[in-house]
Amino acid sequence: MSELGGNITSPMLVGERLWFITDSEGVGNLYSCLPDGSGQRRHTDHDDYYARNASTDGKREALLYRMCMRARGWTAEAPQ
Repeated sequence: MSELGGNITSPMLVGERLWFITDSEGVGNLYSCLPDGSGQRRHTDHDDYYARNASTDGKREALLYRMCMRARGWTAEAPQ
């Protein structure tokens, strides 16, 4: 993950993956990777406002985060 080059916030271990928000591509979005840093995936595609303050119950791939003063959700079944 050291090659990301941006700020990393809200790290969380959920299931087999490490989830986090990073602005390495310009705007903060939700990403995940394996614990060794491989298999990086981008899960949201926001281009004007940063995703912030991601959280989870740690039990399933369902996360909440804030963007532009609104709560947003992401699940493995239905990204929103």
